[in-house]
Amino acid sequence: MKLISPLRKGADAEEKGTLVAFKDKDGNELGAIIIGKQHGSREKQTAMGGQYVRLAGQDTVYLVDKYVAYELFDGTRYKIYPGMSKSNGKEGYYLKIAVDYVPTPKKTPINDSKDEKKETKAQKAESEVSTKELEFKARQLNDRLSPWVFAVSRWNAQAFATDPQELMEKKSEKKSTTQKDRPNKKKG
Repeated sequence: MKLISPLRKGADAEEKGTLVAFKDKDGNELGAIIIGKQHGSREKQTAMGGQYVRLAGQDTVYLVDKYVAYELFDGTRYKIYPGMSKSNGKEGYYLKIAVDYVPTPKKTPINDSKDEKKETKAQKAESEVSTKELEFKARQLNDRLSPWVFAVSRWNAQAFATDPQELMEKKSEKKSTTQKDRPNKKKG
C-alpha cells in the first residue's frame, strides 16, 4: 500500500508513501498524512478505485475516493470522477459523473407576530415541495449521467486531477551569485 513514512530509516523505498505535513504560519506541524498507492493496478488506473492514505503516527488505513465535488446553492451536488487508462501503450482519459442532493439548512427569523408565523409556515411548505423537486431532479440527472463514462481530452481530465507529488514544494539549491556568474560588461 506504500504507507510507510518516507522518514523511516531502513524501510524499503518501494514501500514508502508521500508525506504531506500541514503547518501553521510559525512552522508548527498541525497534522500529517501519508499518501500511498492507488487502489488497483497502475496499468488500470481509475479514479473510482481511490487511494490509500493514513494519518501519520496512526495505524488505521483509509481508502478514499478521488473525486471533485461541486455543490450548487440549491443543494444539488455533482461528483466528477476523473480517470486514466492505458491500453496498448495509449493513454485514454475519461470522466464519470454522479449527481445527488444535499438539503441546505434554511434560516428562518423568529418573530412573535401571528401573520408572520403563517407566512413562515407557507414558506416552509413551499420549501418542502422545492426540496422534493430538487431531490427528484437530482435523481433523474444521476440516472441519466451515472451509467456513462465520458471520453475527454487529457487537458480536460487533468483539470480535475492533481498528482500528490505536484503539491510538494520542490527542493532547490540556492545558487550564490559570484563574480564569474555575472555577465561581463565590456567597455567600449
